Amino acid sequence: MDIGSGDLGKIYVEVIGCDGLPNKDMDLVKSGNKTDSFVSLVYEDVIAKTDIIDDCLSPRWLPWMQRAFIFRMMHTSSNLHIAVFDFDPGFADDHDICGKISIDLANLVSGTEYLLVSTAWTAWTYPNFAELFLRARSHFPVVSVKIAI
Repeated sequence: MDIGSGDLGKIYVEVIGCDGLPNKDMDLVKSGNKTDSFVSLVYEDVIAKTDIIDDCLSPRWLPWMQRAFIFRMMHTSSNLHIAVFDFDPGFADDHDICGKISIDLANLVSGTEYLLVSTAWTAWTYPNFAELFLRARSHFPVVSVKIAI
């Protein structure tokens, strides 16, 4: 999915998985119900979401699922904001947050692929920290400048 309105470069992000998510779907009536995980990514002027994985506290987004995103960059100093949610069906999009992180992308070297493992934390998951696994790289086009002498 190629999204955003910038033309400075591109950020490629692939959500691989999470470990240790809290169970936000504990139900006294229906046993075995667990967090229905999805990841929301916000970068500059756009938001993207992965597919939902039902009843799993350590989800893995497989290659045929919606997990890869290309964000068009407007500014080199913008952060990528990522949150993991438990999907709750309904009209209000009242999903439960499992954890969130913000990644400073300014230090990524263009063309270098990174495997990022980050602890996602909110007050609701403390002291249990969930891990988020991402693959990321940036690409800045080569700009040549000609000087007339």
